[in-house]
This record gives sequence, C-alpha cells and structure tokens, in this order.
Amino acid sequence: MRKLIPLALAVLSSLLLWAAWPTSPLTFLIFIAFIPLLVIADRVKNPLSYFGCIFLTTVLWNVLTTWWVGNTPIPVSGVLANVANALLMAFPWMGYKSVREKLGKNVGYFALVSFWLLFEHIHLRWELSWPWLTIGNVFATHPDWVQWYDVTGANGGTLWVLLMNISLYEVWRKRREMKAVPGSFVLWKEGWKPLALLAIPLLISYVKSIRPDVANGNQARVVIVQPNIDPYQKFEADPAEVVQQFLRLSAQKRPNIPSTSSGPKRRCSARRF
Repeated sequence: MRKLIPLALAVLSSLLLWAAWPTSPLTFLIFIAFIPLLVIADRVKNPLSYFGCIFLTTVLWNVLTTWWVGNTPIPVSGVLANVANALLMAFPWMGYKSVREKLGKNVGYFALVSFWLLFEHIHLRWELSWPWLTIGNVFATHPDWVQWYDVTGANGGTLWVLLMNISLYEVWRKRREMKAVPGSFVLWKEGWKPLALLAIPLLISYVKSIRPDVANGNQARVVIVQPNIDPYQKFEADPAEVVQQFLRLSAQKRPNIPSTSSGPKRRCSARRF
C-alpha cells in the first residue's frame, strides 16, 4: 500500500489541476494542486519512480484539460502532442529534485520556480507553443484577481501559484514535524506567510481596479478582432502586416482608430461588444 501512495498523489495532483482549470469555478484549487508533487519529491528516492509519478501527473493534466486536440484529422497527432507536452513539463520537476538533493530545500524551491518560469518562457516562443497550460492562464475567468498582469503578464500568475503551493506545503510539513508543539504555534509563526502571499496580490488587483472614470459611471467600448490567420502560416506572417490587419479590423467598428490600406487583403471578421 505504501508503494501506491506516490501514484495516488500523482493522480490527485492531476485531478486538482483539472478541477482548477478554466472554465471550472474551482480556480482556488490551483493553490494546492502542486502540493502532492512536492510530497512525492520528498518521499520518492528512486529517480525513475519519481519521474514516473511526475510524468503521470503531467500527462493526465494534459489529457484531462486539452483532450480536444485529439479532434485533429489525424487523432494520433493530438495524443502525441499531449504526451510530448507532458514530457516537457516533467523536466523542471526533475531539475528541482536534483538541485534539492544536492543543495538543499530552499535552493531547490528557488530552482523549481526558476526552471518552470524558464520552461514557460521558452515554450511560448517556439513553434511548439502551448499557451493553454501556462499556469498563469488558470485565472482566465477571474481577471479581477490578476489586474497586475498588465505589469507581469501571465508569468506573474505562474509565480504566484508556485509560491502559494510551496508556502502552504511548508506550513503543513512543519506542522507534522512539530507535533509536540501546540498547533497554534506553527500556524501563528508560519501561517501568516501564505495568507500574506494570497492577500497582497488580491489587494493590489482591487486597488488597480478602482478607476475614477469607471467609478463615475463612464463606459468603455471594446472591440475584439479575429484576423483569421491560417495556423499553418502564422509563423511566416509578417508581424507588421498582422498589426495592420488588427488596426483595419478595429477601424471597421471604431472609425477613429488609425488604419492603412496597404498589404494584401484577407478574409477577416470583427465583432463589437
């Protein structure tokens, strides 16, 4: 039974990630979704077994949240995409395990955050980009929580999630290690850290959302445009021409937006909200 515990934790982590992902209303579960993986890193000593648990989590996470990629004309390509992406996601966790064993817990945590942020940075800038599972995108249905994305981007949300998981795990771990000490001691000494880490970004978002023009009843008009670029050609598209397409489409609904008529015409659509 003890050998099955890491597998159960791996499955639990994937289920928590799936339950937290948009458009689920259980977004808050993302703040504990990676804790089972941190437990696995502490308990599983065999590198191959550890990799198996991590890969099980990442592949289930991919399949449960992005199963629709299998709707491609060649279904096996969607399956391979999920497996390949899951494999890439396992690398930061393997690096975390290695650094933790060699340099200690705190350096390991720093390495985990750094490795994952580096992974997402690279993953968004090559032809195999997979932005749907960028951790910071988990707050897609709660923009009011992350108004500071205008400064940090979605990577700021990734950092927030990872730090929350690490902080909560440390409180839980120290509580177990200090059973002889009243529980309130650990909660008062350590519990304020995840609470502050949760509250401060939410407070910043609230402050940033208080805009005088909105508070006075003024409304903003928003135009959402879809340039309809062929996904097989988007990496060859001229960035300047793409920008002009957006401007032309926006100008169809907002005449005061500057636009140019240069460049080839494409079938496009615009919608006003």
